[in-house]
Amino acid sequence: MSARLRDDGEHGHLPLTVTDRLLSLHARKVKHAFHAQFTVVARIARPAPSRAEGERLIREAAERAPVLRYRLAGRAWRSRFEPDPRFHPARHVELVHAPPGRTAEQCLQEALDRPLPADRPLWDLQLVHGYAPDEHIMCLRMEHTMCDGVGGLLILAAFLAPQNVPFPSPQPRPGFPPFRVVRRTLPALLQGLRLPARWLPAKPSRRHGLTCHDFALDMTLYQGIKDRTGATTAQISTAVLAGALRAWAPRHWGSPLLRRQRHGLRTGMTLNIRHPLHPSVLGNHVGVLPLALPCHESDPLRRLEQVMARADQREKDDFRRLCQYINTLAPLPAWLLSRTVRWLTPLLPHNIGVTMMRSPHNRPVLHGVPLSLNGPVVLRPALGVVGFVAFRDTVTVTLTFEHVPPADVDRLARLLPHALAELHDRTCGTD
Repeated sequence: MSARLRDDGEHGHLPLTVTDRLLSLHARKVKHAFHAQFTVVARIARPAPSRAEGERLIREAAERAPVLRYRLAGRAWRSRFEPDPRFHPARHVELVHAPPGRTAEQCLQEALDRPLPADRPLWDLQLVHGYAPDEHIMCLRMEHTMCDGVGGLLILAAFLAPQNVPFPSPQPRPGFPPFRVVRRTLPALLQGLRLPARWLPAKPSRRHGLTCHDFALDMTLYQGIKDRTGATTAQISTAVLAGALRAWAPRHWGSPLLRRQRHGLRTGMTLNIRHPLHPSVLGNHVGVLPLALPCHESDPLRRLEQVMARADQREKDDFRRLCQYINTLAPLPAWLLSRTVRWLTPLLPHNIGVTMMRSPHNRPVLHGVPLSLNGPVVLRPALGVVGFVAFRDTVTVTLTFEHVPPADVDRLARLLPHALAELHDRTCGTD
């Protein structure tokens, strides 16, 4: 253990953010462990490494990313992150031998569903082998209480490349936002009181569990749209999602259009609310920008223009300041707020969530195999989350839906590339 970590041992306690507390409550209630985890998975066409090799990989990653040594401790409002005095790489690697005849998907499902021990840092590396000759599955799991998507990408870089991750540090607590910021954010918050649009193609049912899909979109199409419109990757992704959802349930958006449908589809887009001078990756530094997806608009270009008008930089900055203040509340108010939100959200109408992340690198690969990143955390009142990760060479999409028929999720996965091509043709086609 590094000297710095020993020196920080007595004072290395970090408070949980409001989002950390919400995700911790969620993790205690889920039926399956992987419903509350951020996972990185790769099927690698070579024999599995030995336990000693796995421990060496973890030891080197923990040196580059001290965040991996932190565990969750305490109860109720006294919950906190602290260095684990018993941290050892052997406690975080598991070599799983699967009996022959099992499919890779079955082996992966069983690996993901093993609970993470609560008395140590909430992550592990599983190496699954035996189901086929000369192939194994590498699965890195982290409970979402420990990190958000951006933090997970940075931690992943510590495993795949000699890249150091900032030492965990508390976020500075900002003052209450100025009145002008609150005044500008109030209309978007009040829109949440209106009757939401209908959006599901079928009624949700508890007989359908969690359904996940991940695939990639063509970055060249994004670039063409950007060059013509000046839109950001996040704005284009949001407009594309609106078009796909319109085609997913066309009867909800046809003529005559009901008044509630003209309000658009209510959602929340994630915002990175880390302080720029304190880029700690421990915990969840995420806010939400309320947004109405313009699924009622038939023209792809008009959908993009409406998204650009509603998700402009000033509005993002306003909500970022508001969310930074709320997320860094003192422990007791943060605990009370998280409990209140957890109690209220099941009473709200169902909606859909949207997450956006940006990486300055290409999509990560291991031994030439692209890694699959997944974070199947669906928090009420959402029944589904659509996640976009913008790499330099591609945009990956993850669909995670709960209680929705898998066939409907499959159809939405097919509609998203079509909606992107439709928007590209509308903006970049011949005049």
